[in-house]
Amino acid sequence: MKKVFLILLILSCFSLFCTTAFVVNSGSQTLSKIDFVSGQVNNAFSPVGLYANRVAVTNDFVYVVNSGDNSVQKIDIETGQTITNIFIESSSNPYDIIISQNYAYVTGLFTSKVYKINLDTDIVEDEINVGISPEGMAIYENKLYVANTGYQYPSFGQGTVSVVNLDLFEVEKTIDVGMNPQALAAYYDEIHVVCTGNYYDVFGEVFIIDSFIDEVSASLEIGGCPTNITASPQGIVYLGDGMGVGVYSYDASSLEILHSPQNPFSSGGSAIAINENIIAVTDAGNWASNSIVRVYDLAEELINEYTTGIGAVDIKFFAENVNAQDDSILQNSAILEDNYPNPFNPTTTIYFTAEDTENAEILIYNIKGQKIRQYSIFNNQSLIVWDGTDENNQPVGSGIYLYKLKIDDQTVATKKMMLLK
Repeated sequence: MKKVFLILLILSCFSLFCTTAFVVNSGSQTLSKIDFVSGQVNNAFSPVGLYANRVAVTNDFVYVVNSGDNSVQKIDIETGQTITNIFIESSSNPYDIIISQNYAYVTGLFTSKVYKINLDTDIVEDEINVGISPEGMAIYENKLYVANTGYQYPSFGQGTVSVVNLDLFEVEKTIDVGMNPQALAAYYDEIHVVCTGNYYDVFGEVFIIDSFIDEVSASLEIGGCPTNITASPQGIVYLGDGMGVGVYSYDASSLEILHSPQNPFSSGGSAIAINENIIAVTDAGNWASNSIVRVYDLAEELINEYTTGIGAVDIKFFAENVNAQDDSILQNSAILEDNYPNPFNPTTTIYFTAEDTENAEILIYNIKGQKIRQYSIFNNQSLIVWDGTDENNQPVGSGIYLYKLKIDDQTVATKKMMLLK
């Protein structure tokens, strides 16, 4: 099964990018910034407000929901400076945030509303009533799906999902689901809703909503107390347990449980972020000491760990098109072509063209950015053959590798390949 995921990954079309993650540390009231290429972590990137809970990222700004301050904090993505604090409503306890086009939508846990923020003016320009005690949201096909936990002290009522037409900004339909729905994930034409249960004798379930008719089409008893949900591009859905038991998963198509409370694939799980290459899992531990962010490849192999602040409750990626290791791109007639075969085991050929090969070289890196192999290029040479070994002629493991053509210490291009044993 893992090999199938890896093949799908390498055959997909994606450019080389540098991924940054922003982590909300509610306990230490900080926003951490992780650079996965350099490995650097800035745990003082920006101070945040009281009971910071969720984060959303655009090209220019980071938006943090500060539940205790009833506000959304707008932060410059480059400097970490706070631009403004967008007030929501007194005693609203804003919970989640999601951005679509030029608007941010924020749930009010204590007001049972969704607020619409104009990101040009930084003003709440509209609000609507949804179900009782709303938390997480997802957007699909211009519809906003809102998880209403139904909580009214001291118990949970009927859990529901409100379907909001974003053009009209009004509730079109309300769908009954399980107890305590807290988060949602859109995967193709389905909305997967994680229902946490009551933390006592009602345990975790997932309800799947068919977005064409907005009705429940299936459900899955997964157990534990999952509180967040994220779908990978390969169709694996990951759930983080709110009690810190770990991360569960299932196949979105077959609903086969892959990891349950009895065999979680990772510890922690207070928040999960996934892109085309990696899975990042936050582990808040005892909520009194620093948190850990564990990064895995899509085969669920651990790549690295990073230490952030106390009480990590959310993580989001930001990706921008850059060249590997911030080298300047050399604009000339040199071309780096796709290697073949790809995936490969254990040998692949890397093709290139270069008019000036006097100071040209091919370099191979692993996904951590560590140099594995270096080849000097000679006159009239147009290819090199890599046999899957490092500089000491020792075989390297399966995984994604980067190969780079450099001339005069400047990067011409960087591409990806996969060794699949």
